Amino acid sequence: RRLNVAQSFNPLGSITGILLSQYFILSELSSASAQERASMSADQLAAMQAHELGAVTGTYMTLGFVLLAIMVVMLLIHMPEGGGSDNGDSAIASFRRLVRNRRYAWGVVAQFFYVGAQIGVWSFTIRLVMKELGMLEAKAATLYLISIICFSAARFLFTWAMKYVQPFKLLAMAAGADIILTTMVVCCGGAGWPCVLCLVGVSFFMSLMFPTIYGIALGDVENEEMGGRTGDAKIGASGLIMAILGGAVLTPLQGMLSDAAGVNISYLVPLICFVVVMIYALTAAKE
Repeated sequence: RRLNVAQSFNPLGSITGILLSQYFILSELSSASAQERASMSADQLAAMQAHELGAVTGTYMTLGFVLLAIMVVMLLIHMPEGGGSDNGDSAIASFRRLVRNRRYAWGVVAQFFYVGAQIGVWSFTIRLVMKELGMLEAKAATLYLISIICFSAARFLFTWAMKYVQPFKLLAMAAGADIILTTMVVCCGGAGWPCVLCLVGVSFFMSLMFPTIYGIALGDVENEEMGGRTGDAKIGASGLIMAILGGAVLTPLQGMLSDAAGVNISYLVPLICFVVVMIYALTAAKE
């Protein structure tokens, strides 16, 4: 529950990013179609492209200066040292114990597929909205923003629900809901708003997955009766964070499927990912 509360504030950064993109980049893009661009003179096309490029580079340069200022502040402010005990074992010894812990090892796998699903769902949201509703990028980004807001609000809702329902059950229920909703996105291409609303619903139920998988996977890694040792959670946490590699591996696969069969069909990739998450939740509940 603490992890879910802490992560409830993370989407604020995503919401800020969407607003920056919508008002400083997407709003500056020309609505000219490919055919209209082809009919332009070289000077007209170059001027339009220069304006679009300036919108992108100007926004990212500003963000770069903001990040530089944050880095300077972090260098100047003394940060407290991390606490906690350590058993003195090597990282290799901890790693070997963690690999033998089924709940942890499969938790890393589930986290890999979950992050792949999350990045894939969000990366193709604007494209799907444009296709289903015939919107331009700037307006389609509003639906993306609504998805992130639903994601953020659901974090607080699921954190409250976790007081009454076991995390395993909530994770299985959320994964099951996302399997159904993603299947609707795949099968309802051309349906318009029903398809888009299903996609927004996917973000709602994704909200509890990352911190809940994280907490379940680390739940007993330091339990000596389960073969763990004090300090194993430090190495274990690193493995779960490294599982975000799933976003880099699976999203390009979704892109290739989108190019080959269409953006709706590409959501088969997140669908498979949610099946993996559901299997993990059901399996972990039995252990």
